[in-house]
Amino acid sequence: MRKGLIVAAIVGAALTGCIPVDHDYHGTVTGSSDTSVATHINAAPITVTGTGEAVKTVELESGGYTVNYTAASNFLIVAPVQSSGSDGPAIINAFGDNTGNGVTGTTTFHANGRTTFHVSNTQGEWSLTFAPL
Repeated sequence: MRKGLIVAAIVGAALTGCIPVDHDYHGTVTGSSDTSVATHINAAPITVTGTGEAVKTVELESGGYTVNYTAASNFLIVAPVQSSGSDGPAIINAFGDNTGNGVTGTTTFHANGRTTFHVSNTQGEWSLTFAPL
């Protein structure tokens, strides 16, 4: 019995040290002023579109996603925005072959919930489709 109480006390002490993480964007990014929030995802894919540089928020559930992307221009960078307002590591850093066909591809992303993305280094139309794994 005593051993169980000690384990419970250790676990309780460890959990009190957890700090909530703020995943909302609180800064300013130049480019499109469209900061619309995309529709909530359950099991259906969702497509987010835009033109040029933009900041978009997607109501993702925690879990893994396949991300299909296309861009009319030869380059596309997509990075989640951290709570500090700076870009996190890019989930997409794509460049085409300079033939005018733009870029397309697929990657994976693990979301912890609502995520704001900074889409940059692109011109023209682009799209991102998040499909739950």
